[in-house]
Amino acid sequence: MKTQLIAVVNMKGGVGKTSTVVGLADALAAKSVGSILVADVDTQATASYCIAGDRVLTELIKTDKTIDQFLVRTLVDEDRTAHLAEYIRPNVSNTRHQRKQLDLSLLASSTTLRASEREIVRKLTSNGHSLVAIEQRISGILRDEIAALNGKYRYIIIDCAPGISPFTTAAIGLADLVLVPTIPDAPSFLGLAAFLNSVHRDMTYNGSQRPPHVLLTRYAPTTIMGWLPGTKNRGRLNHQEDYRKRIADLAKTGTPAFKLMKTIMIETPSMPHAMSLGAENPQVAPTLAQKYPDKLGKLLDKLADEILESLK
Repeated sequence: MKTQLIAVVNMKGGVGKTSTVVGLADALAAKSVGSILVADVDTQATASYCIAGDRVLTELIKTDKTIDQFLVRTLVDEDRTAHLAEYIRPNVSNTRHQRKQLDLSLLASSTTLRASEREIVRKLTSNGHSLVAIEQRISGILRDEIAALNGKYRYIIIDCAPGISPFTTAAIGLADLVLVPTIPDAPSFLGLAAFLNSVHRDMTYNGSQRPPHVLLTRYAPTTIMGWLPGTKNRGRLNHQEDYRKRIADLAKTGTPAFKLMKTIMIETPSMPHAMSLGAENPQVAPTLAQKYPDKLGKLLDKLADEILESLK
C-alpha cells in the first residue's frame, strides 16, 4: 500500500502543532492502519523528545542519527552512501494499546537543525544554486529516500518548524495532505491568512487536488466583559468563538481555498501531561487511554478518522 505523507505546518509557533503531531501519530497507530513514522524537522525537537524521551533522543543526537545530519552528509559532504533508513529509530513509542506497543517509528530532529540548514544553504548557494533549486534538491532526495523505504510506513507525519524554511517547503511539496493547526484568536488568524495567501498558494504538492486542512486547536471559548468593537459600550465578548466563526466563514468563501476540519481540539491540561509521558517518565508504558483520558482521547480518535477519510 502506498505511503502517504501528512505535513503539519504553521508559520506561527505555539498553536499546538507538535501536540497535534504526537497525538495524531498515536491515534493512527492505535487503529492498526499500518506502521507510522514521525519525521521531526522542527529545530526544537519537541516531537522527538515527547515520543522517544530524553535518553533515546540524546543517544540519537550523539551518534548523529538525526534528520539534519542525514541532509548534511548528503548535501554538504556529498556522501552517496547515506540512506534515510539508517536514521530511523523503530519501535520508539512506550505507549500501549490493547496490550501491544504502538507501531511508531521516529526520524528525530536536534537543536542543531537550524545551524545545519544554514550550512546546507551556504554550501549550495556557493555552488550556484538558487533557493528554489535548493528546495527542489532537498525534496528530490527525500522523495527518493521515502520511495526506497518500499512502503514500510503507511503514514509519515512531518512536524515542520514554525515559519517557512527549505525543509518545511520540501515537506509541503511532498505532502499528500497539509494540516494547519490554528488557535481561533487574532494572532493565529493573521498567521493562517499569511500561510494561505503567501505560502501555500504559490506551491504545488502531491495533494494539490486537496486544499490545506485547517484544524482548530487549543479551543477554550470564554465569555468576558469588555469594550464592544466599534462602540463605546461594554458587553460580553467571546473572542475564540468569534474567530472560530470568522475562520468557518472564510472557509466557505473558498478564497483562498482551504478545508476546515470538523474536529476541534479543546484546550485541556491533559494534553501537556500526555506530551510529558515520554520514555523517561516514571510512569512506565502508559496505555493510550491513560495518556489521553476521556474527551481528549475521543477527539484524537475522531481526528484520525477524519484524516483517513480526507486521504482517500
